[in-house]
Amino acid sequence: MEVKELAKRLGISHQMANRLKGLGMPTDSVESAQDWRNRCLNPLSMKQNRIDGNPGLRRNVEAPGANMAAYHEHKRVKEYYLAMQAKEDYERTMAALIERAEVERDLVKVEAILKGELMRFPGNVSGKIASESDPNAIHAVLTVEIERTLTRIANRVGRI
Repeated sequence: MEVKELAKRLGISHQMANRLKGLGMPTDSVESAQDWRNRCLNPLSMKQNRIDGNPGLRRNVEAPGANMAAYHEHKRVKEYYLAMQAKEDYERTMAALIERAEVERDLVKVEAILKGELMRFPGNVSGKIASESDPNAIHAVLTVEIERTLTRIANRVGRI
């Protein structure tokens, strides 16, 4: 018996019949094929035993243009909500941004703090290193004073 004819009589597709043939289903008669399917296949994998009652047959589908008004309405609603979501994302982003004038004001303050601390640095360190002749001692004094200056700068900038 031809596989397509057997598939039609079993109520399955010819692709499934070929797959089952590869698994060992006999193709000589409908009865032997049905018997093999009952013995070897999971009952839930057969159309007639599906829990949801889906027979695997095509249902009557409406003509493509029959429900276009509903399709366009759904599309319009979807576009509306996507636009509203984009607007909300934009507003959230804009609220998180900082005004340029505010950034410039803060930058001027940081510049003044930095300039003041760096101008004080030589006066803070000159008396301490003038009395030292050892390069390691001078290096240690400079390192400590640079760390103090940077800490002061960070603390003052953090309060802006």
